[in-house]
Amino acid sequence: MKLQTKLIIAFSSIVVIMALLQSIIFQNRIENVFENYVRQNESERIETWKNAFVKYYEFYGNWDDIQQVVVNNFDWLWQRKGPMWRNNPSIARMADIQMIIADKNGKVVADSKQEYLGQKSKEVPGIHEDLLLNGQKIGELIINREKSFGILSLEQQFLNSMNHSILLGTMIAVIVAALFGVVFANKLTKPLESLMIGIRHLAKGDTSYRVMVNTKDEFHQLSKAFNEMSAKLEHNEEVRKQLVADVAHELRTPLSILRGQLESIQEGAIQPTPEVILQLNDEVLRLTRLVNDLQQLSLAEAGQLVLNKKRVNIKQMIQKIMFHFEWLAEEKEIQLQLIGDEEIMIEVDPDRFTQVIVNLLGNALRHTPNHGKVSIEIKKEEQPQRVMISLKDSGPGIDEEYLPYIFERFYRTDSSRSRDQGGTGLGLSIAKGFVEAHGGTITVKSKKGQGTTFIIQLPL
Repeated sequence: MKLQTKLIIAFSSIVVIMALLQSIIFQNRIENVFENYVRQNESERIETWKNAFVKYYEFYGNWDDIQQVVVNNFDWLWQRKGPMWRNNPSIARMADIQMIIADKNGKVVADSKQEYLGQKSKEVPGIHEDLLLNGQKIGELIINREKSFGILSLEQQFLNSMNHSILLGTMIAVIVAALFGVVFANKLTKPLESLMIGIRHLAKGDTSYRVMVNTKDEFHQLSKAFNEMSAKLEHNEEVRKQLVADVAHELRTPLSILRGQLESIQEGAIQPTPEVILQLNDEVLRLTRLVNDLQQLSLAEAGQLVLNKKRVNIKQMIQKIMFHFEWLAEEKEIQLQLIGDEEIMIEVDPDRFTQVIVNLLGNALRHTPNHGKVSIEIKKEEQPQRVMISLKDSGPGIDEEYLPYIFERFYRTDSSRSRDQGGTGLGLSIAKGFVEAHGGTITVKSKKGQGTTFIIQLPL
């Protein structure tokens, strides 16, 4: 069953349930109101009947013919004498109740429905009123009814009218609720239908599809999350394809060189001189380095990289690394500077962390123009306790659109550069993987034309 149908049924069910509850509450309330209203006049009518029967007894001196009176609703007595029967219309309105008379000994001598004749008055349910003449008990009046006098017909008419009104109102309300349910359900489920369409596109591999939801509720947030997920999947798919292409390209070039050289040696076109063998060995080393880098990066991303941590002076370690790059800095007349505290000790894997600094420093010197500046600053932070290493260059900077992808495998901000000019594109990915393996973070800040700063934060 569709959500729209469920919502329509829910709207209609609520209306029906509310109508039923309203009907029950109204009926009980109206019954109580009628009961209370009629009870206010009940005592006066009972007193009238009591006085009539007392005068009857006073006039006739016995209860001999009282059964005919209560059975025939007093019609028979209009032919007889007695002041108690004349000009008293309330006496004749007894058809809707059961009137019972008992003598002074408690024996029922009259019953309008002839149910309790001859029985004791104590066994008869209803309202019991003593009949007194000159202070002496001459009998007992018993009024037996389920409800107050006159309430049944009037109340039933009103309740029937109310029930018809409620039934009619309920039918109209259900129709209106169904119409509103269609409108609201369509409005509520339309964003969900858009999301379902987007999910189907995504299931078919169409990661370029975007969901458009103009509401300001949770569906808008859900559609926004869906679009972000689609964008991420689209980008990951592009990265995957690019990764496959890059790996294939990286492997194809040295393999082609090796194959060509070996075929030439086999055909006798070239001689296996030490120079040729050295060239072949360089290509083998290039392949080995690429495979090792991919393996180390995969281990780091999977959290399975083995670290041989040692407590080292971080400034002294970086100084040793910078010493091996001084020739490149001097060649480009770049000012290479290290700023930091000599006493900062930290536990790291010296080999892995050296590779991180080598990759970052090598990139910085390669991209910094002649007469530029590269500086490394080491600073201890107290809250939380960690060391921050920032490497800043005065190079051309990186466009903001490239920054989110700078640490991805084989990613280059300048796609026109060859592999020989730009390396394999794994340096920053490896740096990020090794830093995170140490429990730290690495971020980048850059603006076009204002240089680039890489910031490493490691826990102390």
